[in-house]
Amino acid sequence: MNIDQNPEPLGCELESILCGAAEKARVDVAPSVSPPILRSISKGEKVTIRACNGTRTIAHSGDVFEWHIDPGFKELNKAGAKTPPAETEVYEMVRNATFTEIFGSLSANLDRLVLTQDQVVAFVKEYRYLLRDERIATFFLLKDGDQFFVAEVHDLGEAGLGVHLLAFEYDGVCLADRRMRVVVPQLKQL
Repeated sequence: MNIDQNPEPLGCELESILCGAAEKARVDVAPSVSPPILRSISKGEKVTIRACNGTRTIAHSGDVFEWHIDPGFKELNKAGAKTPPAETEVYEMVRNATFTEIFGSLSANLDRLVLTQDQVVAFVKEYRYLLRDERIATFFLLKDGDQFFVAEVHDLGEAGLGVHLLAFEYDGVCLADRRMRVVVPQLKQL
């Protein structure tokens, strides 16, 4: 699959890997209780994605992503499942982390964190104000078959929205000082 491994100058940048190596080394020797990676910024606000029929894909959402759609989405261009209305949670990064660490900090079961492409488009259309602005990423977890991906959405103001497709396994470190955001389904307490 042809996906951006390092979209420049957006999102988790290659130069952050050097900073990330030092951060990972510190994490490896840190006590078992790590400081949080994310903090909720939508607490108290009901952020509901409307019911989706699953037919809309990111590759064919040029009306929403006017600035750029990563060509990798053409390979994920298949209808998804119908979904009922879904409560979501919006987080902001407070500690440097990789995608594995970011999403793993929310649930060991990544399937609980996945949104369909139709849900991502619906969220972006209705809740654009919750996206991180100034070319800073907002991340959504996607799944195709058994493979996870990250949709990296950017709000460039008047230039419009852009979206990149990244491999979940990408090990670049996302820098907390950029306050990148993460949108996932609200997890029900067991």
